[in-house]
Amino acid sequence: MLTLKSILRGLNYQCVQGNTNVPVRAVSYHSDQVSSGDVYIAVKGYTVDGHDFIGKALSKGAGSIILQDSTFIINNDPRPFILVNDSRAALAIIAANYFDNPVNKLQLTGITGTNGKTTTACLIKAVLENNGIKTGLIGTIAYLIGNEQAGSGLSTPDALTLHSLFSAMVAQNVSACVMEVTSHALKQKRVEGLCFREAVYTNISYEHMDYHQTLTDYVAAKVRLFTGLGHDSMAILNRDDEHYKEFRAASTAGITLDYSLHDPRADIFATGIHIEHGLTRLVIDSPNGRLELQTVLPGLYNCANILAAVSTAIAKNIPIACIISGIESVKNVKGRFERIDYGQSYGIIIDYAHTPDALDKVITTILSHLQGKMITVFGSDGERDKVKRIMMGEVASRLSDITVLTTDNPRHENPEAIITDIAMGLLPGSDWARFPDRKQAIHFALSQAGPGDVVLIAGKGHENFQQVKDNRNYYDDRDSIREYFKKESI
Repeated sequence: MLTLKSILRGLNYQCVQGNTNVPVRAVSYHSDQVSSGDVYIAVKGYTVDGHDFIGKALSKGAGSIILQDSTFIINNDPRPFILVNDSRAALAIIAANYFDNPVNKLQLTGITGTNGKTTTACLIKAVLENNGIKTGLIGTIAYLIGNEQAGSGLSTPDALTLHSLFSAMVAQNVSACVMEVTSHALKQKRVEGLCFREAVYTNISYEHMDYHQTLTDYVAAKVRLFTGLGHDSMAILNRDDEHYKEFRAASTAGITLDYSLHDPRADIFATGIHIEHGLTRLVIDSPNGRLELQTVLPGLYNCANILAAVSTAIAKNIPIACIISGIESVKNVKGRFERIDYGQSYGIIIDYAHTPDALDKVITTILSHLQGKMITVFGSDGERDKVKRIMMGEVASRLSDITVLTTDNPRHENPEAIITDIAMGLLPGSDWARFPDRKQAIHFALSQAGPGDVVLIAGKGHENFQQVKDNRNYYDDRDSIREYFKKESI
């Protein structure tokens, strides 16, 4: 039988009252989810403090309480109260113990960075599976066990969900897992105690300043992935990124491989890149030999993602032929430069780009082969960094012939106010329109397109919802496009 003592293994704690030799049914840090015999962990959140709900958890039958603030201990309650230094870190360790540390049976690869995490993760997964390694994936698009979806949610889920997924992977004979590791997850210690065999860093650009406040704090959060690496781990670093030296200096990995599109000193270097007719050919030099491959994934930014995946595969000593065939097997990633075709005379692309840098790179890639007008549709998240909105407005208006501003996930903000913020960044004299209704915005953009033009619908990518106030309403850009062409054919 699972006991409180067994799930506290490896944790520095003080049993203030009660004893630890009590059975445990489940673990929760949401008081609403607590049932009789559960362990309730009081976590201090960004806006809510779980300590305030200890009384509620006890009333619902919690069998024990783990907390970091001793002032919330209820004296004379017979149930055990466990005091820890950091309940967030404790949650990660307890979650691992509760699920019997399944991650120890997986080769774990973590990917961090502002952009490119999802595509890089998909590329690495494809290479591993092409080499006969059944692989799980935890990321923005979905949680996958092999090729079966096991849910979706945060790019890096909470520790309990994370170890539950690891457990399910092990049960399905998965031997490797590739996961995106966000700055939020690192700062909130969701991945505390995980032993990454490889840690990959893609790039850093302006993002999440509503949470981190400063770029320094944002970078420091990302660097945490590399400061906990063991001597048998490998760090995979982007030599072209301006923060490369910070990651290199901080890494505790035994071996470091860096990759570059521009610097021949890199361990993995693209000596040749040729882009023509929607096909990119790369010649890559590596410590294990030369690779020559081709991909339909567009743009130099995807070349960088491919280098990151190749570097990880080289670190794992996967044969070059398997690396090439694995990379070439990836024809698209949902919501990443996803082309939509209804037989129209112009291009339609859906992309997740929701940062100034990502939007710039996607539009620039389109412009490299554009024959007509560039029409860009996008919005910006509510209750998030407002400065980013202005920056994205500048990028879109500078690179687009027509900019259409609309709604993304407004949450509790007024969509019109968000659009007004974005419009502050638009260049004087630019051609633009505003439609708070995203479907109307897309229909307007499509109505403005003619032969040779491209309509980019940015921001939501793979997502099939809009967060409006407290409601997560079903919404998919693909449906809006489909409705437009259905209406046009009537």
